Parts: sequence; structure tokens; C-alpha cells
Amino acid sequence: MKNKTTVEVSAGTSGVAVKIHAATESVASGLTQQVMSRPASPVRPDEAPSSVRPDEATILKVAGDAATQLIPEALQRPGTLLKVLWVDDRPQNNIGLQYAFQTLGMVVICIDSNDGIAAAFKTANGFDVVITDMGRGNDRQAGKKTIEIIRNQYSGTPVIVYTARYPADQDLVPPVIAITNSPQKVFTEVTGIATRRATSKR
Repeated sequence: MKNKTTVEVSAGTSGVAVKIHAATESVASGLTQQVMSRPASPVRPDEAPSSVRPDEATILKVAGDAATQLIPEALQRPGTLLKVLWVDDRPQNNIGLQYAFQTLGMVVICIDSNDGIAAAFKTANGFDVVITDMGRGNDRQAGKKTIEIIRNQYSGTPVIVYTARYPADQDLVPPVIAITNSPQKVFTEVTGIATRRATSKR
């Protein structure tokens, strides 16, 4: 699937700014991070720059509307912020889900290879869940390597495999809690983690 957008993130004293650009080539190799802003200043679809094609802006709006309707009551409190690490060499393909998580008040950090996992965990002081693709470029085992890194170095952090290359939810072995190609399934799993965390703090 060709890349349609790239995301540029900048942070300063006034907050986090996110810009979306139309693109036709693959994301450059190396570490790519996307930090989603707090719910007080979300990236709104109707504020997307004119370079975003109407169909992409529509996708963002639909994702935002859906997320708003699906917010469990427990997630509306400001103390339920969740940290998500997303490992995928084409993060722009997941922008709808990323926006939905942002709308819920979660922080999403995207990296494009396993080389950035250690730095991301150190910078964010850990994550509540990791989402990974399976194949990246010529490496069909990249996702399996991600799972091994999390299992061996960050025990207790659940992993969601978001891919069409393997049967859904087959042979789940910790830390993997789901294998799916459904964005709704990913959304449900992540919001479920956030809901359980919020409930445990009551």
C-alpha cells in the first residue's frame, strides 16, 4: 500500500504542533517519533492543512467522531492518560487510529524500526502497550523481533500485532494479547487497557 501522508511534529513552549503532508514515497529510514498532544489541544480534522486531500481529511474526521462516541465514561477523566508505542515503518497508514487515541487523551510515540525501542522506553519512562506491524521492508520477521525485545527487556508490557500476514488471535503467547488486521480490534484492545487502568485507580 502506497504512503499517502507524512506527519511532522514540533514541540516548543507553546505545546505540540502536528502537520500532515501529502506524500507519495516511503517514510525515510531511521527513527520517527510522533507525540500526540493532550486532549486540551487535539489536532482537529477541520484544521488540517490544505495539502491534505479531502478524502484524508474525511477519514480523520470520521475517526475523531467515532472515538468521541466510543469513549467509556472512565476514560473521560484527565488522570487516565495512556502511553502507546507504535512500531511501524509506515506510521502514516495508521493515522486514523492515532488520531482516535489522541482524542481519548493518550500519548502515541511512533518509531519505524526496532532500533528505536530502547530510546523510546527510556524517554517515555515506559509504555502501557506496544503496537507493532509484522514485516518491514525486506525483513519479514521484524515484528517477531519486536515481540522478543519486549518480552526479554520490558516484561509486563502487552503487545498488539496489527497485521494481515498472520491469522487473527492465533497462538497468542505473552506478551502478545492480540493479532489482528482490524482497526476496531486494535481500538478496543487499547481502550480496554485504559479502562482497566482507570478502574484500578478508583
